[in-house]
Amino acid sequence: MDILLCNAGLFPSGFQLTEEGIESTVGVCHFGHFLLTQLLMDKLLAAGKPRVVMVSSESHRMPKQLDFDKFPLQQSQFSALTAYGQAKLANVLFANELQRRFGERGLTACSLHPGTLITTDIGRGSKVMSLLMKLISPLTKTPHQGAATSVYCAAYGSEDNIAGQYFSHCKQARSSREANDLEVADKLWQLSEKRCNAVN
Repeated sequence: MDILLCNAGLFPSGFQLTEEGIESTVGVCHFGHFLLTQLLMDKLLAAGKPRVVMVSSESHRMPKQLDFDKFPLQQSQFSALTAYGQAKLANVLFANELQRRFGERGLTACSLHPGTLITTDIGRGSKVMSLLMKLISPLTKTPHQGAATSVYCAAYGSEDNIAGQYFSHCKQARSSREANDLEVADKLWQLSEKRCNAVN
């Protein structure tokens, strides 16, 4: 297995839990990716030069910090925008920590913002989000344009130019300060490992 592209996502219409009891946005967008990557790690490393590409979002900038006392959110704390922002911040942190932990073993990891994509139907669970997406649809990307940065990151020839980087519009971009905090990334990894071990 040469390339793992982690692209599952949702924007919540309200508070929901996964079967494992985790707030569904981070359950799908982060913990699911974390567990899948762990389960496939032996096969990835056997490829010699594997690549893991995390599809994040510019929404990773909100919240500015990952508050572990509210991660994952409980029902009393729930905000759809906060949940989505947490999940997308976790995507960038996870990619960076993958690079740090496995880069010397040949793995390359990066994260990206694909652009605003109406065609993903990400707001289907929320009437307000669906209406908003319809209103801004003339300004958004086509499916081919939306896939371009993911394909770019998966297929780009130079590992050195991809490793641990964040991309938008098929070029390197600057991710948030929190997304590059090594202590936060390590803490998120440990929490994710504990959660996934409990349900695996």
